[in-house]
Amino acid sequence: MKILRDGIRVKGNDNFWPSIHACEALTLAGHGDEVTKFLTPKLKTEKDDQHRVGLARELVRAGDRSKAAIMFDILAGKDPHGHVHACESLYKVNEIGDGTLMLAALNSKNIKQALMAAAALGRQGNAQAMKFLRDRLDHENQDIVRIVAWVLGRIGDARTDIPGLRAGLTQQKDPLIRAYFENSLALLGDPRGITGVLRNLRSDDPAIRTYSATFAGEARITSAKDRLIHLLDDDNIDARVRAAQALFVLSLPAPAASDEDISVDVFPATKENPRYSEGSILPLANGDLLYSTTEFVGSGSDHVEARIIARISSDGGRTWGDSQILQAPDKGKNIKSYCLFSDDQGKTWQKSKTIVDYSKRGAMEPELIEFKDGSIGMLIRTQSGHIAISYSKDRGETWSEAKSWGVRAPEAPATIRRVPSTGDLLLIWNDNYEKGAGHSGKRSPLTAAISTDEGKTWSHKFNLETSKQHTYSYISLTFMHGCAIMSYYVSDEKNKQISSRFRSLPIAAFYQ
Repeated sequence: MKILRDGIRVKGNDNFWPSIHACEALTLAGHGDEVTKFLTPKLKTEKDDQHRVGLARELVRAGDRSKAAIMFDILAGKDPHGHVHACESLYKVNEIGDGTLMLAALNSKNIKQALMAAAALGRQGNAQAMKFLRDRLDHENQDIVRIVAWVLGRIGDARTDIPGLRAGLTQQKDPLIRAYFENSLALLGDPRGITGVLRNLRSDDPAIRTYSATFAGEARITSAKDRLIHLLDDDNIDARVRAAQALFVLSLPAPAASDEDISVDVFPATKENPRYSEGSILPLANGDLLYSTTEFVGSGSDHVEARIIARISSDGGRTWGDSQILQAPDKGKNIKSYCLFSDDQGKTWQKSKTIVDYSKRGAMEPELIEFKDGSIGMLIRTQSGHIAISYSKDRGETWSEAKSWGVRAPEAPATIRRVPSTGDLLLIWNDNYEKGAGHSGKRSPLTAAISTDEGKTWSHKFNLETSKQHTYSYISLTFMHGCAIMSYYVSDEKNKQISSRFRSLPIAAFYQ
């Protein structure tokens, strides 16, 4: 702790990045509050874009996700001075926003910027970005090769990438680049890489010692402990900081698998509260998840007393805190679908000129999606055995006559979002229809599909839930850190009680 606290305060322009690395290590050691207090005033006065990126990155890592906006602003700016650093830092803290800027950066003429954009996108499930990286593992520019090896060790997989990294290692003569390959092999669990890291911790090159110390912690090489303790007295400040960081990382529990499928009934139905149906999840600025849903009192009827309650998770949805009331009971009524839009950042709202209707009970429970051509689609629940859609070409002021979208469905709402890391559409709905049945068929299975052509066709279709004893509906969907974060109701067909379920899946799972 002394090394890290001294490290963040080291002065001199040459020591800016070692200070930033010490901030990273201090956060990993559980002291993000100290980092936030120390860096916040510095960010207000710093003018250099590369340094601003570093400061914003560590504030995000310390728990303030709002500072990611600074990195996005720099990436969007005309001055290229901070572009590569912005892509790299956003990759490091696993933030890509809506994906627009990062997907554009993937096509940058600056190969390093493109590589770091590919790293950020690949980490969040973009298979094409991963291919872009792997195709450059034998690039003629050795600095490019070094970067690719460094990234693949962190976001690649052992079966795919160990053979390529082993082959690349045999081609490297530069000791530093060899160390990068060995570090990455160690992260993927390769014994040759682990042996290399242990050897490189004793290198005469301070850069090799520094990077090897970092990877010794991330690869959880506990046999490196004594050597890392020795490096706490190293002449090089970065080597000291990274050794301290590695020792803290080794003392922590192993992180959860990045491909984990998390499913938790956060709001289980009871006799007193037999229905928790319409829910939504919001990632908070500090990285926590806020899950709100409707809690019905005494009955599952649409017309009884209900309130909106919420619970918070600080571990990605694995566990949840106590319930809190967000909105006490209120009265309302059902109407047909229309759109409200704002031209002044939400200060005032106007109603669209067109009301969208449909056959039988009408156009119900709409969902909006913006297409790449600027038009907006309104997906509609119907009683006609399919999802209907209405289009607006004037930003929601007027809407076309609703027609079938060509996707079969019972009388249940569908949810659609654009995947940030790929730009594709992800649809979640009930892929079922039974003519004449109640609700036009059971709300099961719960199905997901991907469209790469703006909803014209769908692929990678698979079922999220298939139980014949339950039905599933009212899906919310958002994205955070490479995962699709969902909520939906789970109705028990036997006792007619409805619980509300949290589900988190890696984005890559929707492309398998």
